[in-house]
Amino acid sequence: MHNEDFTTYAEVDEGFALTVISSKVTGVNIGSGDNTHVSKDFGADYFKNFFHTIEAEVTDPNWGSVNNKGIIWAITDTPGTIGSLLVSNDAVGAYFDFNTSKIVLHNFTNDTTRTSPVLNKDHLYYFEAARVGGSVRFYIFSAPGIQNLISLLRLPNNDDFRYVQVMSSVDDVGDPASYYVQNLNLAADDILGGNLMRTLRTQIKTKLFG
Repeated sequence: MHNEDFTTYAEVDEGFALTVISSKVTGVNIGSGDNTHVSKDFGADYFKNFFHTIEAEVTDPNWGSVNNKGIIWAITDTPGTIGSLLVSNDAVGAYFDFNTSKIVLHNFTNDTTRTSPVLNKDHLYYFEAARVGGSVRFYIFSAPGIQNLISLLRLPNNDDFRYVQVMSSVDDVGDPASYYVQNLNLAADDILGGNLMRTLRTQIKTKLFG
């Protein structure tokens, strides 16, 4: 499948911080309390087993000392800020933590998290999000290719969702933050009935890395 066209997505930009083009969404000084996100409704219970890829880079010069968080990728029934997703309890997603310089995979349904090692700003990271057998796995790569895998975050989750979302703020008192996401590919939304090679690759990585 081709990359998603973000210009066809619904955009909420309370702080006028986003620039949206077909394959990329750039956020500059996203306010920590702003309702800022880009999402698309695919219909009830659309995202079951899935395989998604996306790329993202932190451009904020104060990475590591900013009280804010920014969603890279999420699937949900109610798009919104990280704070609102905690209230609605109906999402799973990964976000940059601008204070710790890490990525957090968050199951908002039961408020459980997994955290990556420290990552660098001004470096383009590559991500794969997959669910097979009731577990969401978020692979973090420093460059394309399985040999460049630097972290695997994994959480149980069996919920079905209708929206995919990129970008957001923490929805709390804090500092503005800057980053971008690009090249979202919903490659094989139903892994078990979809792209066989992607299914096999996910299973191989699961055997190798858990």
